[in-house]
Amino acid sequence: MHAVVSNEVIEQHLSPKRALAAVRHALNDLAHGRATDEPRHRMPLRRGTFNVMWAASTPLDTVALKAYAAVRTETRQATEIHISLSSMSTGRLRATLRGDLLGQRRTGAASVAAAELLARPAPASLAVFGTGFQAHGQLEAFLDHFDSIGEVSVVGRNPRAVAALVDWTSARFPGRKVVAAEAEAAVRRSDIVVTATASSTPVFDGEWLQLGTHVCAVGSNHAAAREIDAVTLHRSALVVVDSRATAGREAGDLLLNDYAVSDAVELPGVIAGEVGRRDDDDITIFSSQGLAVEDLYAADVVVRSLDEDAAA
Repeated sequence: MHAVVSNEVIEQHLSPKRALAAVRHALNDLAHGRATDEPRHRMPLRRGTFNVMWAASTPLDTVALKAYAAVRTETRQATEIHISLSSMSTGRLRATLRGDLLGQRRTGAASVAAAELLARPAPASLAVFGTGFQAHGQLEAFLDHFDSIGEVSVVGRNPRAVAALVDWTSARFPGRKVVAAEAEAAVRRSDIVVTATASSTPVFDGEWLQLGTHVCAVGSNHAAAREIDAVTLHRSALVVVDSRATAGREAGDLLLNDYAVSDAVELPGVIAGEVGRRDDDDITIFSSQGLAVEDLYAADVVVRSLDEDAAA
């Protein structure tokens, strides 16, 4: 019987840089038909939903199944995520991994992969809305990759949580200026604006965006929730989604703002060089819901690294 690969082990084997390489690989294979991805399916539960999503990769000879129950409690939404990898050619189970930290790392990596091509070169300033698990992952991913980012603004509703995240980020990335900020000031002075909240309504006014800003909306993966407003979409020159099939089901940032999902560009096409930022003044958006194929390739990196360690 296979032991479940823990978050602690994944921490050791899936650095932000490895996660970014895995996500780039996944999106490139998806763009060229070497991988397939199935959007998230949700089964209603009494106090939440049971969610499943899956993907397959011909080059990796692997299929991945991600499954988790999102159950609402009085204080939070509880989830315990698992990802199972199986061989396509033999059907044998390769491994089962916890998907919490892995999901955080691949979500941050997808944001960076999009920002590399959608943000202006050498961004100097970053604003992050949110103070939770995904906000930590976004800060880690962006600051690990973009040495040019020297100023970071953290925006949140809970002052204690904001202060804790400022301290955590400052300790992890010394030399960067990390401050608590009000929403408008943060948006107006940032080259990249990331929303990683649990809000169901827009967290900033799209009129505050300066020309050339890249917006990365990662908090909402539900059709009934949005973090960005219609003004932001109206002002954007390019809207990118993980996939239109996924966005059509759960991209509340688009659906609740009456934005036609068919007008959005898919991220694998951006990675493959089919389209990207055209002008320094363009406002660009990446609306992220996440793909199982990203989980597959990130999990494969972990399993291969563990196999290499065992063989050494």
